[in-house]
Amino acid sequence: MSKTDTSSRASSIEGDTDCSKPGHCDPADGGEEEAAGGEDPDAKKEVEAADAPAAAVAVAAAPASAPAAIAIGADGTAVAVTPGSGAPEGVPTAGSVAAPITAAAAPATSAPPAEAELEERVSISPLYVGRVIGKGGEMVRDLQARSGCRIDLDQGGAEKIITYRGTRAKIDFAKNLVAILCQPDGKPEDLPLGEAQRKIIFVPATVIGKIIGRGGEMIRALQNASAAKIQVDHSGAGGDPNQRQVTVIGTPTCAIKAEEMVNFIAANPQMDAMAGLQMLTRDKSSGGGVWGSGPPYANMPNGGVGMSQADLAYHGQPAGGGGGGGGYGGAPGGYGAAAAGGPGGTVTDTFPAAKNIMGRIIGQKGTTINDLQRRSGCDIQINQDVAPGQDCIITITGPPPGVQTARQMLQDIIEMGPNHPYAGGANRELFSI
Repeated sequence: MSKTDTSSRASSIEGDTDCSKPGHCDPADGGEEEAAGGEDPDAKKEVEAADAPAAAVAVAAAPASAPAAIAIGADGTAVAVTPGSGAPEGVPTAGSVAAPITAAAAPATSAPPAEAELEERVSISPLYVGRVIGKGGEMVRDLQARSGCRIDLDQGGAEKIITYRGTRAKIDFAKNLVAILCQPDGKPEDLPLGEAQRKIIFVPATVIGKIIGRGGEMIRALQNASAAKIQVDHSGAGGDPNQRQVTVIGTPTCAIKAEEMVNFIAANPQMDAMAGLQMLTRDKSSGGGVWGSGPPYANMPNGGVGMSQADLAYHGQPAGGGGGGGGYGGAPGGYGAAAAGGPGGTVTDTFPAAKNIMGRIIGQKGTTINDLQRRSGCDIQINQDVAPGQDCIITITGPPPGVQTARQMLQDIIEMGPNHPYAGGANRELFSI
């Protein structure tokens, strides 16, 4: 209420007060009874009794300039009472104990519960995009493992946007990790582990090349299959020139998977590394194996240790391995033919991705997704009929190595944005096949 409104209403109240009537003149206004100093006590009691309904509801007499007194109703809420009026229904009367005036309870907020899944979009300086993504997306995987939060980076347009999905606590932790990396001197070594687990593996120096693979192909496949970050220290383990240290970082489950994969390749140096990875993952998925159990493997020759390329045929794979030739499952024609081959040569996997990047994955008139299918030899289907805020589900069907290739390419498109190397991307000429 404005100052003018208050003064006007106060004047109106004062104008309605008749001091000629007993009990209607406030002593604070300088009434004649107090000035005379000869007020009759019995007469005062009669006046109070006459006005008991109004007096009983007032916790304190209202000042002369106040429009109303404040009283407490039976339901505990504050009630405005105009001087001289009767008490509202339900307000304590004379002889009752008036409830103390208390602040009204704050209305329930609409904030989501602590464990609610949220989505938050934050812009990031283009200077630090590469550092946050990491080589082959390894840094994003690391950040997700540490925070337990889904992280997507959209590089389309002038503004670079990071989308976080998770609980409030996980999103805040992920944002803190990114903030550390986005400092001029920010390094991955400065990041707290959070929910992630670090494992140190020592392997013979002679097998480190098989773990890395040509052009890093094998280590990317291991990271993609395990969803853990894998790093190799070439300086030697503890000063031993015959040993190398491999560090894996990921969620407890992912770190255990990566550790067993690395140890399996190291324990079978005479076997093609990609074929060995396929053999191990197949044993876990269809043979009832549990990740982290390690050797001996009941379903493999020699317990899964010291196997040769010839042992692949024993396990249902051609001795030629997972590369060219017959491809996985023995079907002629490589990965594409194997995808349509007999039982045991085809698997189905799913890949969740945000709906706002489906256009990039599909490409203009299906250019990009057709290229992914051609490169991987897999059938790739996208279900975009999802509720708002939910990820779309991409279903990949084909041979295990083809499925892994498709997953890696999808991850590349998400992390590299419009500059991805596949059809429809800005850098496609650098990776054409």
